[in-house]
Parts: sequence; C-alpha cells; structure tokens
Amino acid sequence: MRVDGWLERIWTVDRKPLAALDIGPTHLRWAVLDRQAGRWRLQLRQWPVPPGGLEGGRLTDYPAIAEALSQALLEMGVQRLAMALPADACHCQILPMPSGMRPWRRRAWLQAQALQGPFGAQSAWAAHRIEHPQPGWRLMSASIETLQDWQGLAEAARGQLLVLEDAHQAGWRALDQWCCPVPGACLFQTGHACVQALQEHAGRWQWAWRMQTDAADSIERCVEFAASHSAVFVLGEGELADRLASALAQGGLNPCAPSPDLDGGSDFTAACWPVLGLAGLRWWP
Repeated sequence: MRVDGWLERIWTVDRKPLAALDIGPTHLRWAVLDRQAGRWRLQLRQWPVPPGGLEGGRLTDYPAIAEALSQALLEMGVQRLAMALPADACHCQILPMPSGMRPWRRRAWLQAQALQGPFGAQSAWAAHRIEHPQPGWRLMSASIETLQDWQGLAEAARGQLLVLEDAHQAGWRALDQWCCPVPGACLFQTGHACVQALQEHAGRWQWAWRMQTDAADSIERCVEFAASHSAVFVLGEGELADRLASALAQGGLNPCAPSPDLDGGSDFTAACWPVLGLAGLRWWP
C-alpha cells in the first residue's frame, strides 16, 4: 500500500481520466481529473450519503452506494479510481527512525510494527516519512476485511481501483500544497470519531498528533492546542466537526475552513480536501 509517487507513475504511462473518491458521514465526494485542450481539468462533484450509510468506517448501505457509484462512473466515462478510507477505520502510529537500520531492512521492520497493532495478522498497512519534529515514520494500518469491503465496492461499481489511502493522509497531501496564509497556525482534520492535528512549520503543514474522540478530554485538548497557535482551521463535516468548531468559537479562537484558489468556481467545501489529495494536485498552478 505504499503510495509515494503513484500518480506520477500513472500519468507517465498514460493520461486516462482518474476519479478520486471519498465517502464521508454525509456526502460522497469525488474529483475527476482529465486532460483537455492541452491542460489539466478538475471537476468536483458530490452526492448525499443515506443516513447511517457509513458508520465507524464501515459501509452499511453497500448496495445503494455501489449503485450510485456505478451510475456516476458510467455518466462521466471514468473507470480508474483512487479511494479514501475513512480515518476512523485506520490506526495511526508514529515511529522514530531506528538508528543504524539498513534501508533494505526497513520494510520488514515496519511490517512487524503493523502486525503488533490492533488488527494483528489481519493488518494491511502503509508508511509515510515525516521530518518534523524529528525524522520517523507515520504508520497507518487497517484490517484486511475493511480493505476488502472497499475493494469490493470498486469492483461492484465496475471501476479499476488504483489505490486506497487514509482520508486524513490524502487531505494532508493536498493541504501541504496550499500556502497557509497565517504562519504558526494549526489545523484539525476530523473524522466520525477521531481528530488529527497539523501545525504550520517552515511553510508546510506538519503532523502534530492524532487521537480517538472517545477520550473524555479530546475536545479540551484541541482547544488547549489551538490556544498556543496564531490561527486555527477545521477541516471536516458532521457532528464532531461541529462540536469542535463550537468549542473553539466559545474559547474565542474563531476557527476558519481552509479553501484553495480553484479556477471555475467549482462546488468546493472544506471536506473536499481528501479527493484533491487523491487526484494528485496536477491541476495546481
């Protein structure tokens, strides 16, 4: 599941249209990236998800969502898919770089760490380098059963699945291409029951921490973290995002939603960042 450079390799081979899909608590969103008249074109679209259709990272209304996805792919003439796994379905670990480890032993070491996580031997994993505050790896794992559900969704919709990625990682990938207007700001990415904090450092969004929101002090920790930064942004939708934005506002912190400068005035919302990250940002100036 390593995804570094995957889109660059895809577009080097050919330039067929690509659909990037993210299913959130309330909406199914995607970006379609193709090339017309010698330039990249990005289309953003969204449809409502039936109430209860996605719970804790699991699809509960599988046939209806598969049918909607199949029809959408057919209408737009797209088969190639990149899909975001709900952040709630993924487990995150931050691992310091072992001193003296040979590069060819790194994969086996990362796999061993993944197998010690909550999904045990039934883990699928991906690792991403982080450099701040110290070099290391951000290890994401999900159960094989969950991945099979999402792979089956693509197959039922008659799409060609190219990659699965954690929604928070995909959104972070897009955000890192966005020039934050306020140095020293922080940003919260919310899921259904987890929140990830990023902070601006040297012109880039750097990872800070991630936690499940069943902890009694989760919202309080977010407010305390935001108070030490120059500005705060909230990215997400649903009850948790609303609760967090309300708590920040009550603390006098005035949260904002990050928004890129998109040509053509597309139907962009803050929850669209994961599909932008999956699309690879080839459209970005």
